[in-house]
Amino acid sequence: MSQIQAPIPDEALLLFFRCATTMLKELDCAVQCEDGLMSIADCRQRLLDRQLSTLSRAVYDYNEANSMQMDQAKVQQRLASLRGDDSVSRQVLTAMEEMDEAARLALVRLVLYIESNHDQQDQQQQKERGTSQSGVEAPKPNAQRSLKPKRHLEAQEHIQRSKLIEFIALNQAAINLPETLQFLNSGKWIFEDIQLKEEWTAQKMPQNRLERIQCMVARAVGYEPTHVTAELMRIFFDKKTSGNNEFSSDEQVKSMFAELIAQMNAVVASASLYITNNRLSDVSDGGVTRVVSVNFSEVGGNSGGNGDGPTSAAGASGAAPTTKRMTDAGIQSAASSSPSLASPQQQQALDDASRKQQIRLASEAVTLQKSIIDELTSMPAQERNRKLEEARKASQVFMTNAMKFAPGPERIAYMRQIDAKTQRLLAMDKIWKVHVASGTNTI
Repeated sequence: MSQIQAPIPDEALLLFFRCATTMLKELDCAVQCEDGLMSIADCRQRLLDRQLSTLSRAVYDYNEANSMQMDQAKVQQRLASLRGDDSVSRQVLTAMEEMDEAARLALVRLVLYIESNHDQQDQQQQKERGTSQSGVEAPKPNAQRSLKPKRHLEAQEHIQRSKLIEFIALNQAAINLPETLQFLNSGKWIFEDIQLKEEWTAQKMPQNRLERIQCMVARAVGYEPTHVTAELMRIFFDKKTSGNNEFSSDEQVKSMFAELIAQMNAVVASASLYITNNRLSDVSDGGVTRVVSVNFSEVGGNSGGNGDGPTSAAGASGAAPTTKRMTDAGIQSAASSSPSLASPQQQQALDDASRKQQIRLASEAVTLQKSIIDELTSMPAQERNRKLEEARKASQVFMTNAMKFAPGPERIAYMRQIDAKTQRLLAMDKIWKVHVASGTNTI
């Protein structure tokens, strides 16, 4: 057998990347947490150990298949030097990027699984306290969390830079999880083996579901969710403090946060359209009206009239919420706590802010709805039919194109590039169908 000195063959690197990517995608969170994973650091170390084990196996398999004796330590050195080497092939770099993305998703999946177990046990304890006098024995939470120690969550000190970056990065990864998109669309929780009380079903809006995930990430990085909300307001939005704090000149943090807000808006818009299109037949109990009056407010417009981007789909007189307004409203509740985690005073403030937000969004959505109906009813019949046919075709083309992309970043990217005219046509198609189905069409 020959002794390889240099270089490490691309085929060997590709074998490792492929095997590691598959391993990370298929990682069983329940199995990984059986021995008591607790922290983000624990999760990172577990993934690193699994990747090293996969590397060892890949090197062995390559040596066996090619009658060689590659040294694993030298392969690791080569892997560490890939990013700074201009001679690395595009194929190898692409495979490495795919593995890195799989690792990011595996990390946030483990983190959310641990936090889900925390919530499951908390809910179970609350249930046991509430039913202790009935004598009914409730099912036990997952064994690996049954003896969890009480942890300290910071609620006073300013958030550390490393923790803020970690919070943003984990939320970005969480948004890219296929399970998250399914949760936002349907309300089905990410992990089938964990049963959580579905607080989010009272308001079936995707942003409420996204907040649940953000609460978990906030706790995972060591902070009370309400404190993270207050810190984000202080750092990025409060006029008195946003221009004069420790992050005011931190371009990396500001860029990452802006990217997260864009991702949040896109994924909420995607889920809102999904829910709208899947509930248009729910006319009998008022479901369609509720979806249109609220969810179109989430997806109907971009910033308009200020030079920042396309004009709002609804125009100046009937504008849907702009991207900036969606961002402002979204971040105020982006890491808000569930009722069981906030003090009464904090929860009251959050509830008041949430109610104001929902009232404003609903009001703007009603304005959009009225604007479109008034526009159509004022048209001569022939012109109205032509406009509705244009809207129907736009909706058909949109849905056909959207379905070409798998749920995830590609579909979201497609939805984000829809122009203002098409947005208004999509809204027109759905709103008019609801208008006719509701029996209010008097034309």
